[in-house]
Amino acid sequence: MFYVPKGDSDVCMVYNGVALGINECLFAPHFGLPVILYVLQSLRLGYYQADMDIGEMFPNFILGEQLHPYSGVDVTHIRTTPEDMPHHQPAPLDEFPGREATCTRWWERWTQNWMGLRDSPYRSIQMAVIAKLPSYGNKDLPSNPFQWECVVLNLLGQADYDSTYPWVYKRQKDGHIASDIFLYVDNGRPTGFCEEQCWSASQRFCSVCSHLGVQDASRKHTTPSQMPGPWAGSIIHTRDALVALVSQKKWDKTKDMIQELSNLIAEREDGRIPVKRLEQIWRFLIYVSRTYNWMPPYLKGLHLTIDSWREGCTKRGWKVKCLKSQFTIWEWEGEQWVYVNPVVFSEATAGVSKAPDFVTPVDQLSEDVKALEILFAGDVPSVSLLRATRSYLALYLTGDASGKEFGSAVWDAAHIHWESGNYNQTYQQESSNYWEADNLVSQLEYLEKEGRLTEEEVMVFTDNSTFKGCYYKGHSQSEKLSDIILRTATTTYRNLTPRYSYCWYPNEGSRDRGLSRGDLLEGMMKSGTTPWSFLPLSQSADDQTAGAVLRWIQSWWTNEDGAAWCGVPLKILAPEDWFLLHEMNQPHLWVPPSGSHVHCVRVVQR
Repeated sequence: MFYVPKGDSDVCMVYNGVALGINECLFAPHFGLPVILYVLQSLRLGYYQADMDIGEMFPNFILGEQLHPYSGVDVTHIRTTPEDMPHHQPAPLDEFPGREATCTRWWERWTQNWMGLRDSPYRSIQMAVIAKLPSYGNKDLPSNPFQWECVVLNLLGQADYDSTYPWVYKRQKDGHIASDIFLYVDNGRPTGFCEEQCWSASQRFCSVCSHLGVQDASRKHTTPSQMPGPWAGSIIHTRDALVALVSQKKWDKTKDMIQELSNLIAEREDGRIPVKRLEQIWRFLIYVSRTYNWMPPYLKGLHLTIDSWREGCTKRGWKVKCLKSQFTIWEWEGEQWVYVNPVVFSEATAGVSKAPDFVTPVDQLSEDVKALEILFAGDVPSVSLLRATRSYLALYLTGDASGKEFGSAVWDAAHIHWESGNYNQTYQQESSNYWEADNLVSQLEYLEKEGRLTEEEVMVFTDNSTFKGCYYKGHSQSEKLSDIILRTATTTYRNLTPRYSYCWYPNEGSRDRGLSRGDLLEGMMKSGTTPWSFLPLSQSADDQTAGAVLRWIQSWWTNEDGAAWCGVPLKILAPEDWFLLHEMNQPHLWVPPSGSHVHCVRVVQR
């Protein structure tokens, strides 16, 4: 048992389950934690947020009975002995007050979750979420602070799309976005359209927790504010604009770590720097990048340096593609499988656990550190715009590149701007992934020169899965593709472009296929055709197939007599059902519009 600092004036006790050996016998699944984007579904300009805290997060919940015999605490130093009695008067053990009269051992069973136990975080957070659900109460009760009337889908492609609202949200009868409560481990974040509503939501949740025996650390409550403190490592302000930033303390710490990186590179001995310290800085910067979506491309140099000792890397740290002779691709029932030569695999993975104490920095690390020094040069935290400040249709960008040709189209509520052309000899030597990515990003840079990106919502569409993956991850194993993503992040940073960006896989007959060939009679350029007919983000898979998806599912869910496959009818979830899954006890099917998939994944994750 030991303690670790908690804040500036508190400590947290940790029971070392590693030394006990019990963690080797336990399993805990991976689970997600909310980030600031989750809170956005219940926020708009001028809305309020507050803070509440669950006291003693782990000890609030019971340890599984099977673990009770193996979970004990040494109480040798806290047991009451005759010498501890008033006036040090010796007395027999059975005359000691309270429970000491029956305690004869120096070890006590610990029946609550404890810090250091492998599955304590999973089970404690799971129980906290379960405790949260009853606090929502009856959604139709006017006095309920969490009451709501309907679920609104504010999706791209709809005629009434409003960029100042979330894509999916619960709406109250008075038209405001409904209050909600979000939990990041033991830290709660209630929201409301006004100060009173936010207070009511916080009071409701804390009352239900107390009723269920879960501690409410009321001393940590904060007053509802449009400029609250940090939550989940980030701060969201709603007063003048919906923006995200980090605390001044975290901003200063980030600057110090970037400066330390610069010093490590400049003052390294024998050209090598300690890998352990690099990993610590890398993890902290990843934590900060959850607030600033333009940061990940600048962390690639750190990753390449940390793993530069592994085999199969170039001098710049980039992964070398395996030779085709080292693996075999074979098919089985329509699926492709890869067989890797065991000898080659053993050689490639040899010494994986033998990371050196020092590594040589790759060239990109110096370049990334210089860029980070510029981005974090300010004395106050930078802000990241989360949502457009005005109500209008966003700019939409699509592009295509094939062979020697390229084409792209940008459109808004009034116009379509397109261009097409041929690549020169240099570009023709690049990969098709590079063509697709560079074509789209070049258009973003052109829009920046025209001044059309400042605080505007820009949607980027592509059918190239490689570019899509690089875009969201922030980097690629390809050096050239990573450079393109870096250009995208830099453009976003300079123009305060809202975080909303989207990538979509169009079907084969879609949108701008003819643009790369200069064909204006095909796809979205065809007269009388709306671009959204090729990008149906507001339609579900069933809508796009004229009901064929549901007909097919129902065909095997029910038999010829109409009886359900498992004796229970299949419920097709409507948007209102997404928020009421905890009240549902029957099989259900998700058929959401494409533009709402992100929200649905978050609900399933919870």
